[in-house]
Amino acid sequence: MTYKNVSMTVESDIFNDVERCDEPKSGFCDFKLLKTTAYASLYIAVKSGKRFLVKTTKDKSVWQERLIRREYELACSIEHPHIVHIYALESIEPYGVAMVMEFVDGRTLSDYLAESPNIKERRRIFGELLSAVEYLHRRGVVHNDLKPDNILISNASDTLKLIDFGLADSDAEYAMRTLGCTPRYASPELRNRKNVDARSDIYSLGVIMTEMFGHSRVSRRAASDRPSRRYACVDALRQAWRRRPMRLVATIAVVVAIILIYILYATTSVTKQSETNSSGADTMLSCLEDEMEQIYQTAVDSISVTKYREFDTPYFQTFWRQSDSLATVLMSRVGSDDERIELSARYEYLKHHYYVRLTEHSVLSPSTLSLDGAERLFYLSLLENDLPYRDYSAEEQQDNKRQ
Repeated sequence: MTYKNVSMTVESDIFNDVERCDEPKSGFCDFKLLKTTAYASLYIAVKSGKRFLVKTTKDKSVWQERLIRREYELACSIEHPHIVHIYALESIEPYGVAMVMEFVDGRTLSDYLAESPNIKERRRIFGELLSAVEYLHRRGVVHNDLKPDNILISNASDTLKLIDFGLADSDAEYAMRTLGCTPRYASPELRNRKNVDARSDIYSLGVIMTEMFGHSRVSRRAASDRPSRRYACVDALRQAWRRRPMRLVATIAVVVAIILIYILYATTSVTKQSETNSSGADTMLSCLEDEMEQIYQTAVDSISVTKYREFDTPYFQTFWRQSDSLATVLMSRVGSDDERIELSARYEYLKHHYYVRLTEHSVLSPSTLSLDGAERLFYLSLLENDLPYRDYSAEEQQDNKRQ
């Protein structure tokens, strides 16, 4: 496929370079130039006392008019709270063919990030962006120009609005696309004029994610140079992104636990050296019983927050692993074979005892096999992809809010 009039635009400063034209044009007046791209000009205009965004051709050429009409055809049926609304395609003198859009009183994503919003707000904004892009992909549309200049945050509510479908692809209109993207956010295949799919937008999302949250394993995979290594869809990216904070918390908890165990057994070791062998064995037995009880209680607490028994397996595995690690440490602290045998026997008894109690506790939870419909499919998807338990009703409410 060949491309004519190929150009790469630099990142623009939206809302700069103001140009006025106060004469009415088909009911519109007070035209103010916002920015000019490779093939279009974007204005703020007023009609009946209300402000609109008006996108026109740059020089009224036939191919530019075709691109404006094509963008309208792609976007006119889109209805999403985080995507700018398209009202009409009109002929406005002296500008020619023009697309009339919702006016967003806001600032670009870059300006918003310069205000140093907290991590909770950044996560909310990025979640809104994922929702908007996922909606487009489900309708067979690839945006192809995801970048901070095309992501506005409203001044009134700090909600996200995605704009500019000038480079968007659909299956029926791919051949009409003209390259005019910003290189930093464009995927390698888009920059090299190759066929693109939804993974091209995943690349752009990975770059934006890095700017919002810093480098991470998730953002690096999303922005991989090879499409086959990226996440296949927005939902796969979302799932990986949501799991990352959970892994961080778990890692911190493990590190803290290791430090506490080290301090505990270092102290126990010092105490043991000052006692007789007999009192040392008693100390190890007491420590074993206390720590096994704590490991058991932690497992019970974890199982209690998973509503269905199929999600309990990781906590049983953690119970076994922590119990064996504890026994290994304590065995190294005793001074004779007799004490080691006594401690080992007590450990085997406690491990079996607490395992039976955990099993009884888990059996009280219902099984996902008793569910049906969308809720069952949701939990089966979590299990098949080895994802942690999440409450379906809460997930459904979040999805409704995003929509």
